[in-house]
Amino acid sequence: MIAKMRGKVARMSCLGLIAGLSLLCLAAVGDVKEGKSKGKDKSKPAKDVTQEEVVKVKKIKGKVACFSPRKNPKLVAITVKEKKDEKIFYIDYLFYIDKNVEIERTKSLKEINVGDTIEITYDVIKITEITQEGEGEKEETKITEKIKRVAKVIKFVMAKKPAIEGAYGYDSGE
Repeated sequence: MIAKMRGKVARMSCLGLIAGLSLLCLAAVGDVKEGKSKGKDKSKPAKDVTQEEVVKVKKIKGKVACFSPRKNPKLVAITVKEKKDEKIFYIDYLFYIDKNVEIERTKSLKEINVGDTIEITYDVIKITEITQEGEGEKEETKITEKIKRVAKVIKFVMAKKPAIEGAYGYDSGE
């Protein structure tokens, strides 16, 4: 009875993780910082300027949490285990997948499954959007900065370890 309850709890927490990561995939962008804006005058259409700049190139290794959509992935989320001050934290990262992404140690992304360990080399791109609204003295400028992570190289490291029957959280179906 307790083993069945543990299995249900494990499935429920997995479903919660998937739901949370799905929301991340929908939101799609990392950190957002907004500039100051006094008010909005909608008498004149806004003028938009968008600038993208590659800030740095980084590498990170973690376990695949999800691909979105699965058949032709545009986004990948990974979970990374970090240790700070004797405490362990699990941090989720979301990456856009570049059209010309390089796949290493496997033929395609379709062969990589949830739970597999991968290493991602990615560009950190700073996106600055400048919007001007209003006319004359009422003209206001709004500056929005976003950080976007774009995967350039995805390297397969290790397959997910198979579940052991009778282990904690495993429902044997009895």
